[in-house]
Amino acid sequence: NQESYLSGAKPKEGSDIPEHDKSYLGFILTMLFGVSVAAFVVLLLSRPKLPPKPVGVPAVPKPTPSTDTAAATATTESTDDNKVDWD
Repeated sequence: NQESYLSGAKPKEGSDIPEHDKSYLGFILTMLFGVSVAAFVVLLLSRPKLPPKPVGVPAVPKPTPSTDTAAATATTESTDDNKVDWD
């Protein structure tokens, strides 16, 4: 199998290509995969713990309605100004 693999990997010209064993590629890829998984696990385990959530308090406060009438009319007027009468 190794000889057929190496002969198929060679181009038709250039017999000076080295015929070494390519198993180091599999070893390197396996090691990279192992190191990546180990780094991922270390990152997950080293995360700081979140404080417990308080009971009965909503996560996001409810928005309060705006009592500023000037701001409300300014937005209404600006939308009315943008209307175009095509007739």
